[in-house]
Amino acid sequence: STEVSPYSQIRRPSEYITKGTEQLERAGVNGSKLVTYEIIYKDGVESSRRVISEDVVSEPVDEIVVYGCGGPVTTPSGEQLSFVRKIDGEATAYTCEGQSWNTTFTGTTARVGAIAVDPKYIPLGTVVYISSPDGESWVYGTARAEDTGGAIKGHIIDLYMNTYRECINFGRRSCSIYILETN
Repeated sequence: STEVSPYSQIRRPSEYITKGTEQLERAGVNGSKLVTYEIIYKDGVESSRRVISEDVVSEPVDEIVVYGCGGPVTTPSGEQLSFVRKIDGEATAYTCEGQSWNTTFTGTTARVGAIAVDPKYIPLGTVVYISSPDGESWVYGTARAEDTGGAIKGHIIDLYMNTYRECINFGRRSCSIYILETN
């Protein structure tokens, strides 16, 4: 007879998925095996059964579920900030030095700590912590998503800086964006 070989579920934590949620990374698929039995009957009733051979027809494929675990990120000063999700991104810099405007998309004053985001990826008002991927080479720190920009798409963010020179010196850099837990 053909019998089912059930699949198992593997659960993996990820700081890249929002804490408290989970995603199916791969659906499980049952396998099958062909089992041959020797069956002995006494007076027309099965009295014993033993497996003679088992041949795998198809191996089961394990289901993989990834769940968000968040965690703490440690600042250079040693402060532990709780985050619900981490994003690998790219950071650029902007300023209103020499410009006629100084207001963000949300109506606040443009300043260090106000960043521009793509609101489809990071909603406006979200509090984040931003640093180099190693957490040490450079740190922008805690900021709030208050602005948008034409070139700010996907996981690209724009960090406000006080001067044009700081923006030029910063250029474009890989970054880690931690979506912080807020009450």
